Amino acid sequence: MDRARSSTAYAARALALVVLSLAACPSPSTAPDAGAPASPDGAGPGPADAGAATADAGAGLADASSSAGPDASRPASCPFGDPGRTVGLLSCEQGAYEGYTLFAPVWSSTTFLVDMLGREVHRWRSSSLPGMTVYLLDSGELLRTVHKSMFGGVPTGGGLQRLAWDGTVTWDFEFGGPGVAPHHDVAPLPNGNVLLLFWETKSETDVIAKGYAPSGPVWSEALAEIRPTGAKTGEIVWEWHLWDHVLPGGSSPAQNPGLLALDYTRNDWLHLNSVSYSPELDQVVLSSRNLSELWVIDHGTTTAEAASHAGGKRGSGGDFLYRWGRPANWGAPGEQQLFGQHNVHWIAPGLPGAGHLLLFNNGNGRGWSTIDELVTPVDAAGGYPAPAAGEAFGPAAPAWRYQATPPTAFYANHISGTQRLPNGDTLVCAGDTGEIFEVTAAGAVVWRYRSPVGRSGVAAQGTVPKDPDMFRAVRFAADSPALAGRDLTPGAALEDAPGTTTDPGLAGDCKSSEDCQLCCASMNLVGYDKLVGWMSPCICGTGAKPGPCAAVCAEYYCAPVPSAAAPDEACSACASTEANGGSCTSVREKCLADAECFAFQSCRLGCL
Repeated sequence: MDRARSSTAYAARALALVVLSLAACPSPSTAPDAGAPASPDGAGPGPADAGAATADAGAGLADASSSAGPDASRPASCPFGDPGRTVGLLSCEQGAYEGYTLFAPVWSSTTFLVDMLGREVHRWRSSSLPGMTVYLLDSGELLRTVHKSMFGGVPTGGGLQRLAWDGTVTWDFEFGGPGVAPHHDVAPLPNGNVLLLFWETKSETDVIAKGYAPSGPVWSEALAEIRPTGAKTGEIVWEWHLWDHVLPGGSSPAQNPGLLALDYTRNDWLHLNSVSYSPELDQVVLSSRNLSELWVIDHGTTTAEAASHAGGKRGSGGDFLYRWGRPANWGAPGEQQLFGQHNVHWIAPGLPGAGHLLLFNNGNGRGWSTIDELVTPVDAAGGYPAPAAGEAFGPAAPAWRYQATPPTAFYANHISGTQRLPNGDTLVCAGDTGEIFEVTAAGAVVWRYRSPVGRSGVAAQGTVPKDPDMFRAVRFAADSPALAGRDLTPGAALEDAPGTTTDPGLAGDCKSSEDCQLCCASMNLVGYDKLVGWMSPCICGTGAKPGPCAAVCAEYYCAPVPSAAAPDEACSACASTEANGGSCTSVREKCLADAECFAFQSCRLGCL
């Protein structure tokens, strides 16, 4: 496989919009599971394929060459392709960028590293599901978000962990509290600190103080930079709160592009899903799925400056320096470009397209996905010229785009990510099918893999796993600092042991408070009647009905265990009222605060 393909062709068309075809290399897709609950990203499972374009490697991340040897039960080398395969390595071609691919299935507490032939070279076990994202640091430690809590019915983080190569937890930091919950993503910083993204609830009183007339509380977003101080401790050394940059009601959004007008008609009006840091600019880019927009803010501020509209390296405090994706959000003309996007990040120095923004544009409401690369109008000093009155920030369109032919052949409606590789190829993770593939700058698919790990365990060849969701996938070079000196001898492919669980530490009866937190989290999200299949490791031997685990969980974590016989009357009333166009603010407040009420779907769907 070629690790040194020239990027000359890529550079020559860096400012051209390229529509790439997937027709020559179709990808299997999975139809939605009608019985599946909503995903943790707010969308139900849906068909997905993947295509990639340009790519980025996060700080400290790279690619790797495979040391795989012959294996009678697996392909021994590339090229390889077998249309009958449904999981594991599906195809590979000479010229694919050799390396080791890291991924953390959403429904597994194990993070995997596989070689180019899909064989496992390492795994990190944990006692909890991921809060979504994981990062392999240059030190060889795994930084992972930890799922420990619920927030308004959405499984969230609750903490951060660093795991040594052997799985030893070297840092176990909890974050959150009433009305506060980390979620989705973090950004490891060069100084060893971590930028953590979190929700914070704003009451009706807070919303009214901003000059709006709400129908209930809303969720705002914030960032905290955490400096580890001990095995289980950390210090907040910098903060940024979006609420400080919400436009006062009655003000003109078009005259204030650095502020955000509040959508008070729904709780999760923002749904940020990624945070990325640029050391070169000392800036942060955030992705809002529900507003289909990305924002760049200045990290070179004090916390006090970040709460204001002045100061910092760019003189704008914590206001947006740049925004792109949906000009209508601030009253500017122009076509909508983003549609529920994920994984917005800067392409790292030394890679083709360095300094550009790369993202997975899911296409919610559009019906197809693309991989988009943006050349922002940033100047040499890190500034962004303000658009003229009545105009939007540039560019008018992506500089490069990957799109299938027909466009609907590639659609991942939630999660997902992408990475620029050093040879100019792009790695793509179609999150809702668990498929990872690599495409060249010219659009050729040169490597394709599908995770066999789902929420029901490991799928056998010839079948597909149930809900193989994964948030992202990243490839590392063999000479990456993270892999230096590590034993990367390949073992068996994951699908060679079908039917197994990748979470033996979570199976069976609840044995610890942490197990109970997971068990209760699943109950609170889907209700007892839907418990089976949502987080199978957390069933704790009780099946679909409350049992000993529920009682133990209640002692450790949950509100008093509700009756499984009938929904809470207040929640039913709320659902009925909302269905008829009315309002039930007081019951909505109850739903947000009361786990007993929130356990039932009628409450969640009717009140939120």
